[in-house]
Amino acid sequence: MQKFYVWTIGCQMNVADSQKLESAFDQIGLTKASSADEADVVVLNSCVVRQSAEDKVIGMMTSLKPQKLQNPEKNFRFDGMYGRPKN
Repeated sequence: MQKFYVWTIGCQMNVADSQKLESAFDQIGLTKASSADEADVVVLNSCVVRQSAEDKVIGMMTSLKPQKLQNPEKNFRFDGMYGRPKN
């Protein structure tokens, strides 16, 4: 059985959106994983209005990169709000 992991940072709207997403995953038969390492599907739901939140999102994305390299079949989704690169 496939597992999912949802990581959320940001406002209460993000928390509510993540809860809806988790419910949808439950309804289609996915099991909630306790960490991204255990999951087949990983969702990062972010709101980066503050620099500290942006730093946490970048850190999480960086920590997930080796997982994708080791397991190309693993699915990642990035939702929410993330700024554009600074020029």
